[in-house]
Amino acid sequence: MSDARSLPTVAVVLVHGVGFGPDTLAPVAAFLGPAAGVERVLVLERRGYGARAAAVPAATVGEHVDDLVELLDAHGVDRAVVAGTSGGATVALAAALLAPGRVARAVVHEPAVGTLSPDLRRLVRGALQDGGGLGLVRALAGATTWEALDEERRAAVSARAALVERDAPAFLAWEPPLGRTLLAAPVVCTVGDRSPPLRHDIARRLGHLLDAPVEVLPDCGHLAQLDAPATFAAAVARAAQPAPTPTSTPRSTA
Repeated sequence: MSDARSLPTVAVVLVHGVGFGPDTLAPVAAFLGPAAGVERVLVLERRGYGARAAAVPAATVGEHVDDLVELLDAHGVDRAVVAGTSGGATVALAAALLAPGRVARAVVHEPAVGTLSPDLRRLVRGALQDGGGLGLVRALAGATTWEALDEERRAAVSARAALVERDAPAFLAWEPPLGRTLLAAPVVCTVGDRSPPLRHDIARRLGHLLDAPVEVLPDCGHLAQLDAPATFAAAVARAAQPAPTPTSTPRSTA
C-alpha cells in the first residue's frame, strides 16, 4: 500500500445539480481527503441553494462558471479538479471548456450537453412541462433512486419545485462549444450502470468528441452522489492524481 503522505495533493470542487442541493454532496466529500490525495474539498453552492438560497438562479451556464472561478479566487486556489453530477456535471464540463486554465481535470457524471443529446432534452422538457419542478427531479432521479430516498430528503426536494423551474432553463439552453476541445482541460466522463441506454450513448459520444475516458460506475444511476457516493468519490480521487509519466524502452544496440 502506498503512503498517503507521498501522494501529491490537490483541491477538488464538487458541484450539485438541479433540485438536489449542496447537502447531497456531503457523503462524497466525506470520502475525499489527504488519504485520497486531496488537500481540500470545496462545494459550489449554486445560486438559489444552500447559503445562497436568496439568490436568483443563474440565467446561463456561463454564469455558473463565473461563480466557480470566484469560489476558487476566494479560497486562493489556482486550479482544481471540478466534479459534478447532472447539472453540476454540466457546470464542470463548461468550466473545462470555458476556463481551462482553472481546471486541472473535470469529472462529469451524465451532464446535459445541448444538441449532442436532443432526445434527452426532449424528455427533460416533457417532464418539466407535465410535472413541473417536482416532476423533473423525480424523472432525473429515476424510480429506484427516488424510492430509496428517506422522507426528509424527498420533502426537501419537493419544497424546491419552484426553484427547479427557475433553475433548469439555463441547462436546457446550453450549447457546449465542443469545437474548442483543443483548449479544454482534461475530462473524465462517467455514467451509472443503472442509467438508461440513452445516457450511455451520450457518454460515449461525449468521450469520443473530447478524446476523454468513459467510466461506468457500478450500482448507481443519474445521481451518483446519492446512489454510490464512495464510488463517485473514488473516480474523483483518481482524477486528482497526476497521469503516469510514460517510460521509454531502451533501444537495443545489438
